[in-house]
Amino acid sequence: MLGFIIIGGILGILGFWLVPIALSVLVPYNKEVFGSSLFLFIAWIFINVHRYFLDNVMWRRGNPEVSKYLFR
Repeated sequence: MLGFIIIGGILGILGFWLVPIALSVLVPYNKEVFGSSLFLFIAWIFINVHRYFLDNVMWRRGNPEVSKYLFR
């Protein structure tokens, strides 16, 4: 379980902070138009929209596993 928590923490830090900040430094774009945190914004929106669609599938009323425990 500790390995799962550590790997999740590392992936979270990479996905939410380190990779977007590195892309902001390495990829040239007009910072006057888009601001200094364009890739941070893109990463957060992508992760949250992805999560929205996953939750839509997992918590669907027609899912028998969910219905068994939540929608009696």
